[in-house]
Amino acid sequence: MSRKIIIGYEDRMLGDLEIPATKFTPINHGGDLPYHRITYFRHQNQEIIWDRNRRIDVLYHSGETKKLLAENKLNDGEGETRERIERAEKAKIAQVEQSDNIPHDEKISKFLASVLRHKAIEFGQVIRDDGYVELDEIMKIPNLTNMGVTLEDIERVVLNSNKQRFSIATLKGDGRRFIRANQGHSIATVKAEKLLDKVGSWQELDGCYHGTYNRFLQSIKEQGLKSMQRNHMHFALPDKDGNITSGMREDCEVKLYLDVEKCFTAGMTFYRSKNGVILTSGNDEGRIPYHLFKTEEKN
Repeated sequence: MSRKIIIGYEDRMLGDLEIPATKFTPINHGGDLPYHRITYFRHQNQEIIWDRNRRIDVLYHSGETKKLLAENKLNDGEGETRERIERAEKAKIAQVEQSDNIPHDEKISKFLASVLRHKAIEFGQVIRDDGYVELDEIMKIPNLTNMGVTLEDIERVVLNSNKQRFSIATLKGDGRRFIRANQGHSIATVKAEKLLDKVGSWQELDGCYHGTYNRFLQSIKEQGLKSMQRNHMHFALPDKDGNITSGMREDCEVKLYLDVEKCFTAGMTFYRSKNGVILTSGNDEGRIPYHLFKTEEKN
């Protein structure tokens, strides 16, 4: 049920925003969205369940959503996973900043990836629905100023990224420059149709696969592949020479080849990022069942 519920809330900087209920963590469980900022709940089909300002209230008739909120079950069992990812992300930033063994450019790249994909709002940035954040504002983040990062450093990191993780663009009219991550977002307000290119036919994706590890394989077989709180699941698609730019980690132990024809028949939508990653949000439950993978190859 919760996968089909959208939460509307008021953001101090960005105004009215929405997030899927599966990505909501109560503030008393480590989240950063207070209950008093929630303004409505609705189904994906736009049907309002509860609206504070319009005084619409269906909750007391069924009691289901209220019960889920009270028991912190709107996450559909994935709250623990999200909290773990959040802790890991914060630990990664701290580790990068404090390490003397990580090259300067790699520190910048890791920090930019974390902010632009997951934590832009937390760092006070206004992120557009196409993923772009104003470059001058990024430069003001204390984590970067404390590392002595210059504009030239960021431009070099973007240019030399072996996986082409970032893009820099100049806004027409006033000349402002923006930066974004090309894929990998968990920020709900970043829209796939503004960030990515929609794939028109399954034939374009024949041969794409998801890279994973042996320890996750049984869970994927039982529950299907899930985005794990990112907006999309990621797939690699080799070029005509068999090379991939991005889409899987180099140390992945298993390749799961997707039956993209069956996925298209099932109504799934696929996108391609600027750096060649194939992405999809899966089915209505946000996953790809294991039977839609045709082969499994261990490295």
